Amino acid sequence: DTQHCLQAMERLQARLKEKGPDVPAEEKLNLLKTVLQSPLFHRILALQKSVQHLKENVRNNTLPMMHL
Repeated sequence: DTQHCLQAMERLQARLKEKGPDVPAEEKLNLLKTVLQSPLFHRILALQKSVQHLKENVRNNTLPMMHL
């Protein structure tokens, strides 16, 4: 779940700040946080789930007669 991941990222960010400044790590975490919050990222995840669901439906609904 992206929301849980985002919350974990925020906790990690807070711990890193406690240990001192680490600019490259902070920048990477901010970038990852931005991606996790992106509407486009959520659309991509939804599309991936839809494709997986369609594949499962095709696999489960394939009839033996179709192999003629």
